[in-house]
Amino acid sequence: MMKFTYVFMFFLSTSVCWAQVPIMYDDVGVHDNYSYVLKTYNSMSERQIQEGLLMSKNDFKGVNDIEPIPVILNQDQSMRLQAGTKQLARLYKAFYADINLGESARIYQSNILSTSDVSLYMNSQSSSPTLINPNFMVATDLILHKNNFYLIEAGVTSYAGGIGDMQLARDSFFKSYPKYWPLELMSKGNPIDFYNELEKVYAEDNINSGAKVLLQHHSSVLPNGYGPKKNRILNIFREMGFKDVTVELSGLVSRDSPNALVKIKDDIYVVNSRTLELERIGFVHLDMQSSFLKHKIPLNMLITAHNKGRLRLNISPGAENLSNKHLLTVLEKLSYFYLNEELIFKVPSTVNLKDYTDAELLKTFQDPNLVKNFVFKSLHGRGGEDVYLGTDLTHEFVIKDGTLVPNKKYEKIINHILHRKDYFIRQEHISLPEKLGKAFDLRTFGYINSKDTVASSVIPWSRSAPVGEKTNLTGRYGKASQNAVFILGDEFLKSGRFLLNSIKSKCSSLFSRGH
Repeated sequence: MMKFTYVFMFFLSTSVCWAQVPIMYDDVGVHDNYSYVLKTYNSMSERQIQEGLLMSKNDFKGVNDIEPIPVILNQDQSMRLQAGTKQLARLYKAFYADINLGESARIYQSNILSTSDVSLYMNSQSSSPTLINPNFMVATDLILHKNNFYLIEAGVTSYAGGIGDMQLARDSFFKSYPKYWPLELMSKGNPIDFYNELEKVYAEDNINSGAKVLLQHHSSVLPNGYGPKKNRILNIFREMGFKDVTVELSGLVSRDSPNALVKIKDDIYVVNSRTLELERIGFVHLDMQSSFLKHKIPLNMLITAHNKGRLRLNISPGAENLSNKHLLTVLEKLSYFYLNEELIFKVPSTVNLKDYTDAELLKTFQDPNLVKNFVFKSLHGRGGEDVYLGTDLTHEFVIKDGTLVPNKKYEKIINHILHRKDYFIRQEHISLPEKLGKAFDLRTFGYINSKDTVASSVIPWSRSAPVGEKTNLTGRYGKASQNAVFILGDEFLKSGRFLLNSIKSKCSSLFSRGH
């Protein structure tokens, strides 16, 4: 098992172990019973808050900063997050395994997807699909609204951004804002648990107990900020016993690490260029967008070895097709079809624009009272690309002859969507929860392996942005920041108060350990 060490700085005072419990907020606005967090936040000076932000920005090397107000969820919500993530992983795998059967796929026997729609998901990369046992990462983008989790993306199967940040967010939060340290006493679970789960299921997938390899981008070919993120993931996976290999535009070479990949007959080996040590590979974790791999560097040898059962990738070839947002329009039906289960995560009402005439769509676009109820998304947009929030579009109207009409900027957006309506969906708008002027979303991580064992994050990852700023849900990243996330145990949620004796006991135990 992995071992992590981290240090918390504590500022002790006579009022540390006391009183009211922060329960949660599960809707737009902050609940009154969030009192402990708000009281702690309000007790800090502006200087302390800004000093904490500077410390956390240094931890994240300028990519994110840690919000002084954390995200608080309860144990029931945590269990639903895990169960929902595992369910999606099982569903996607069942669907993916089915479509890889080609014309004999079960999905053809249903009326859920048309023949042309099914073809969108067929695995065109594999010459022998019957040898594939699908396995992949799945990351969910969720909105917590009225205590329901709304799935607003189909699920990123090819790459799980933020996986290296979960533990750092927690550690940096306590270091930057030590007044919150009682949250550690109250919380259940730790991001480390997810990496430990991942280590176990990766071991199950490791063919012939070969070497485990982490394949990463070189930071110079990616947007600013990936370098530090790459190093965080690197450190985590080194703890899990992975050898790291760096990807360059020119091919698989050793630049940031001494390791490279070589093919010998049907097997792939990792070679250390300094010691010339050679070890057969049994498992490869791809820490990158698979589309980048396909178009930029030769990975046929890995895909071929995967298809022949000589090694296993954490991303089965073709799995990235499952991030197609078109799935959201039929996801509930697919869950009943393959699992005979109701979806745990709710899906906002989602339709394909290709099913509507231009006149029907124009009627919506030209009425601010209608368009505000929807979000328009391209099927394959990444990171909020080609996403249009109806509430933003309502600001693009001008008064002309006493009537509200779209301005020129909005007319261009309308034309863009109408000309590509086969590639767009329309979703019911679900309000992002807000706290102190910030809106946030949640992301969970999961991995389903060849033996149908699922690892899922016990604590989600969360981002927030000032209300009105662009986020990953509404366009290019704006002033996004990181949130520490805590799951509070049920024993601390009775009548909105701590069990004082328990807390005093835990505090005494903490002090006795030298904190």
